[in-house]
Amino acid sequence: MNVLAISTSSVEKSLEQSPWVGQARTTRHLPHRISIHVAERKPAAVVLLDAPYLAEASGNLFKRAALENGEGDSLPIVTGLGRELWTRDPEAGATLVRYALAILDRWHEGRDRPAIGEVHVDRAGVTLFTKKGAMAVYLGQVPDDQREAQLERFDLAWSALSSDEQAATREMHLENAIRPDRITVRLERLGSEG
Repeated sequence: MNVLAISTSSVEKSLEQSPWVGQARTTRHLPHRISIHVAERKPAAVVLLDAPYLAEASGNLFKRAALENGEGDSLPIVTGLGRELWTRDPEAGATLVRYALAILDRWHEGRDRPAIGEVHVDRAGVTLFTKKGAMAVYLGQVPDDQREAQLERFDLAWSALSSDEQAATREMHLENAIRPDRITVRLERLGSEG
């Protein structure tokens, strides 16, 4: 095949039709070779709108997630963002996804914190839900410069609980703007001895 007869721009456009391809670049190497470089999209989260969508770390949605095929397995889920936001202002939606992922990254920096399965973002702020037991950790709307101190308060409260109390914890509220030093913990009723 004559490499001059191949339209490199057509090859690139064809490859970029796949939602998994972020960018495709072709280069001719005369006399008889063409190289193709493909930058694959890497999902960082599942964003639940009217349906689940895969989002890159940039916050941009790139395809509807086929959860039944394992797309999204082991990815955090971002909820609370409505379809109307993405229709009206996709960049605002992407910014909120980046914000959710940044908080999740800070969460993972801590020691002995439970694994998070969902990050909920709404007008009240951020709520994290653990993978095991779906414990809600209400972070609220804390400024970024105070987030680390807030997570350290979580660490102190969490480490003060026994393993049975940790397993029974359903909610931890760290969003008290009036008393930021106060944490409220709601436990499921522990079994009584009789």
